[in-house]
Amino acid sequence: MAELSGKYEILNEIGRGHFSVVKLAVDRHTKETFAVKIIKKKRFWHITKTKQQILQEIEILKQLKHPNITSYKDVIDTPQTLYIFLELATGGELFDKIYDDGAFSESKAREIFEQILFAVDYLHSKGIAHRDLKPENILLDEKGNIKITDFGLARFTGQKALMTSLCGTPEYLAPEVIECGIAQKQGNTNIGYGKAVDMWSLGVILYIMLTGEPPFDNKEKEHLLRQIEGAYFCFEERHSSVPELAKDLITKLLTVDPTLRFTAQQALNHPWILQKRNHSIKKHISSTEYMNNYISEGLIQRFSLDKPIHPSTTKFLDWSCTGVLGIALHNEIYFWNQEYNFSDLPSIDVGGIITSISWCNSSSSTQYMAVATQDNIVTLWDINKAQVINKFTGNENSVGVITWNKSLLSTGSNDGKIINYDVRSKQPISIIHAHPREITKITWSPDCSQLASVSSNLVKIWELNGAKLRNEQTLANNAKSNVLRHHLVVKDLAWCPWNVDLLATAGGEDCKTRIWNTQTGQCILEKDTPLPVQTLQWCKYHKQILTGHLTPNETQLNQWKFKDMSQIRTYSELRPSGEYKTLFMEQNPHNQMIVTSVRDDVLYFWDVFQPRRANPVQFTRSTLF
Repeated sequence: MAELSGKYEILNEIGRGHFSVVKLAVDRHTKETFAVKIIKKKRFWHITKTKQQILQEIEILKQLKHPNITSYKDVIDTPQTLYIFLELATGGELFDKIYDDGAFSESKAREIFEQILFAVDYLHSKGIAHRDLKPENILLDEKGNIKITDFGLARFTGQKALMTSLCGTPEYLAPEVIECGIAQKQGNTNIGYGKAVDMWSLGVILYIMLTGEPPFDNKEKEHLLRQIEGAYFCFEERHSSVPELAKDLITKLLTVDPTLRFTAQQALNHPWILQKRNHSIKKHISSTEYMNNYISEGLIQRFSLDKPIHPSTTKFLDWSCTGVLGIALHNEIYFWNQEYNFSDLPSIDVGGIITSISWCNSSSSTQYMAVATQDNIVTLWDINKAQVINKFTGNENSVGVITWNKSLLSTGSNDGKIINYDVRSKQPISIIHAHPREITKITWSPDCSQLASVSSNLVKIWELNGAKLRNEQTLANNAKSNVLRHHLVVKDLAWCPWNVDLLATAGGEDCKTRIWNTQTGQCILEKDTPLPVQTLQWCKYHKQILTGHLTPNETQLNQWKFKDMSQIRTYSELRPSGEYKTLFMEQNPHNQMIVTSVRDDVLYFWDVFQPRRANPVQFTRSTLF
């Protein structure tokens, strides 16, 4: 290191990065101490992408000057080695503080998180996305103030071509980064992402600071990424010390749609952060703010529609991944979220009596919905623009049910036929004569690898093979059959969100709920209930199942533990007696809210799930992709 002897003295190693060793350095003249990143060119400089990444980091560091970001001091470039001198933070990593001390107090977490927000807001104002925010890359100085470091993956957000790679640390990745990586594997290089990925990472960091555990945990990377894509996280009973305001902020940061996710500015103005500056801030009002005339436990509200559901409409309620409820009424679709008053909902007229609706949730930036009408036509609507962008034909009979794969649109019709359309070409890629009678339910598994269809008392499973569906396995009790069989008509079915080979079916009048392993065809759990099972849903945040039942004067929801199907709780609501014999239930993937209807002119909104996780998760150091 002769080239440094005149100016700096290099001392002991204090850390290691992906491309570098970090050592302590002292300015021989001023005696000021620095951290120096030492990069051996022989190992990395021949890799063009790595060289560009390192030079980009230097360029970004030169532009930054903020009290909560490690400052650039100097660079020495020699033929063999590159030395980057940075401000030294002597208080260690935020990771080590959490690992040693566990969850922080509310005041300590708020103080640290506010500093992180100031730094990220500064970065974003300069058009820079960090892309690898995590406790390991947040340092503390001797006074306990934070310093964001390691800009090796940082990019100027204006350079879109550089914002399309699957990079970062898996546990802190935003859903759109995962979506981008999947698209690239499929040859689609047109999907990118922006600086909102940093805000998702901050949501993960805040959760960790307040609980001592990561929100997303699974040793299998595929399952971990699936948890992140659906924002499947929860707060345990042991996390009761986490205030509701902090939970609200975390939820707004861990929002799947980046256009709805909080920005740094919005987070800085959130009531939980503002409490530090103004202790007179009122307690945050939760999502039940709009409730009135509360009657039953778990029931949030009842809303009356202008008219009953049309008898030809099989699926008239569907939630988008961002929490917008589509409501099909005759020839119109109304859209509701908690910002809208039910007396004045936005709507579109599709021009015919609707038989089924289904949101496409594979795109986070644009909201698409497939709509089937009585004229046997399925149209794809861009809801943001309120216009048809695709039309799918070829169904000779009325389409009663629709479901989405990320690349396929599948329809089930009254003649028992399944047609799978390629969304881009609008053409059928396979037609399956699946059942001899009407198909009443059709749904893809969460990973889009298996399709389940229902007709009468039979459930058939189809597996995706390339671009086509094929009858893959022998399932159920009969070794030569491809069906899961109930004794009476199957009323509903739902895929397990954490194990894609598990399928729950509601047996209707035979009063049975069954859980099947679709790979072996075995019924692994069966529960007899006092009332016929009309509908069911899994709790996406914990291992629970919710079943829906009707009595002549009451809607009843029963909550069960998945492990042994033991009952947790029963919720019920009196309703006017009538001729409606079918209960319909849909779960909001955004906040677990349940909406039920008995096909009359009333919607019931419930908040019944208590999200929990069975065991504490060890907080461990993460690695890059």
